[in-house]
Amino acid sequence: MKLEYKPCYTKEEKALITSVGPIGSGCYVEIPNNETKIRTLNFSDCPNLESVELPDSIKIIDSKAFQNSRKLKEVKLPDSVEKIGKIAFENCTSLEKINLPNNLKTIEHNAFCWCAALKEITIPGSIEYIEENTFEYCKKLKKINNKYRRRY
Repeated sequence: MKLEYKPCYTKEEKALITSVGPIGSGCYVEIPNNETKIRTLNFSDCPNLESVELPDSIKIIDSKAFQNSRKLKEVKLPDSVEKIGKIAFENCTSLEKINLPNNLKTIEHNAFCWCAALKEITIPGSIEYIEENTFEYCKKLKKINNKYRRRY
């Protein structure tokens, strides 16, 4: 049986993808447990990427990591993630909801810019810094659950 989908590729020589498989008409990725970060541009412009579940070893999501992955609907981030880089999820227009991990410290600028389908987000109490325009042009974002308490 031949699979009828376009797999997602990384843009670096060292691919993080250990397997790609169909989910409906899209695809998913599995990432090795020993990786500590999703590198810049690793999954940007993946036309059929719909779902990502990151292992507990991931601490950093670099800038532009998932940028322009327009079919991406669901991202499961482990509590080990401490930083989401600039424009990491920019223009992921199908992303409706994302769980921000309890140990997250930094969200860099425009991390979720143009996530037009994003409806709800919870800011964890661990946040130390949220840069400007993080949720710019998230037109459907109606609910922000804010557990962050400003530290002086």
